[in-house]
Amino acid sequence: MKAYLLDRFGKGQTLRLADVADPVTAPDEVLVEIHAAALNPLDCKIHDGAFKPLLPYKPPFILSHDLAGIVVAVGGCGPPPQARGRSLWTAARWAHWHLH
Repeated sequence: MKAYLLDRFGKGQTLRLADVADPVTAPDEVLVEIHAAALNPLDCKIHDGAFKPLLPYKPPFILSHDLAGIVVAVGGCGPPPQARGRSLWTAARWAHWHLH
């Protein structure tokens, strides 16, 4: 899959488009086909390194906390299998997901 990776913290051009491996769903996760993503003020502060001492992110990593898409796979301990195919949005990596 294609993703923008943050190669290093700091101001300026530190993102690059790259091919990355498709994610594997853990037992307590869902896999989402992302239809829309955005960078928010938190992402900008992470990009600049403001939260480096607080957050466990180590470059390179995918930067974005806002997304919307369709659930394409469900882990064994996650939401019920009928969640597959449902739309989903979230506003942070550690936020609860919301099915619609």
